[in-house]
Amino acid sequence: MPTVYIKPGTGLGSGTLADPYFYDQLGTAETTAGSGGTILFTDGTYSLTSASWAVDDLTYKSLNQSGAIIDGTVSSLGDAVRNLNQGSTTGTIGTIIDGFKFIDFKINQRYPNGAGYANQILNCDVSCSTYLAFGNQGLMGGYWGVNTVKFDRCSLHFKVHTGTTVFYDGKFELERTTVGLDLHSNVTAIGIGNVTVAKNTIFKSNDSGSVISGNIASACNNCCIDNWGTTTSGGTNNIFQDPQLVDFVNGDLRLRPGSPCIGAGTAS
Repeated sequence: MPTVYIKPGTGLGSGTLADPYFYDQLGTAETTAGSGGTILFTDGTYSLTSASWAVDDLTYKSLNQSGAIIDGTVSSLGDAVRNLNQGSTTGTIGTIIDGFKFIDFKINQRYPNGAGYANQILNCDVSCSTYLAFGNQGLMGGYWGVNTVKFDRCSLHFKVHTGTTVFYDGKFELERTTVGLDLHSNVTAIGIGNVTVAKNTIFKSNDSGSVISGNIASACNNCCIDNWGTTTSGGTNNIFQDPQLVDFVNGDLRLRPGSPCIGAGTAS
């Protein structure tokens, strides 16, 4: 399948590694790669206020892990988060986003009509530079369709100034992912949403127990859950204690050497 390359900025390129397309040629890159193809984003900062990666059965991938930074950095506390729309509402196969670092973006899901996973988000780091307004369609939002969206090997750190739901609409599956929820004092209530399966995943928040509503444990297998609403028991082989992350406040969600999560996952 065709593979083309893209880099930040504006101009004219040919899509090769030596002469990548510029980001403002994204439509050309999508057409050239086509269904089943891949667009490789070369290292650098892509400063965007919104994005739509919506071609059916296309992979959008950072050439090097976290080398392509999709930066929507906002200016002030309480500003609206940037939106990246993933996938099409008319296709039959979803899109894949792989290996990016996102700053101040949320990924809105637009589900295709086919069976299986609608879209996949793999090996991505999603973080916020300040507390943001997420609106009423979730921190990770689904718009249409019934298929499952899968996060695998991702680090998701949300700083929330306003918002009503974490995983909004649709069906979300998480594996080998860490979800950090840092709630501003302005947030008085937020729902978990619809996570259908979570495995080898960490859920951590700064909630004292009165803000997050819902119990996520029944969907969880070999997960660590700390300060997520009423989730204090249940599921299969779950841990309900502090995962001991390196720096939760500043979005470093790696594990400290003494973390109870080390060695607690499952390969099955």
